Amino acid sequence: MDVYWRHMAPDGVVAFHMTNSFLSLRPCGRKDRHARGLQAVLVHDESTGTDLRRTDWILVARDPAALVRVPIQGTTSISKPIPGLQVWADDFNNLFGVLK
Repeated sequence: MDVYWRHMAPDGVVAFHMTNSFLSLRPCGRKDRHARGLQAVLVHDESTGTDLRRTDWILVARDPAALVRVPIQGTTSISKPIPGLQVWADDFNNLFGVLK
């Protein structure tokens, strides 16, 4: 994750595609982002009336103002934490903790 944060512009946004039918990936990385002082919001798209499927995205930014600009404004919510979920890293993850 350090690579993303090093390359993110001060007013930039990094988008993580978190859609998964079996795992609740939205909360993953929440503690890491919080520890780094980053802001994050969830964008959930139902894609009704099309052949597209629903998608979940986590948008992360240093500047909270970056997450309320057009076209992001009004499309976001806050991802709910999973109690007891530890920070994921290169040497640790827990798929059982995020099963739906």
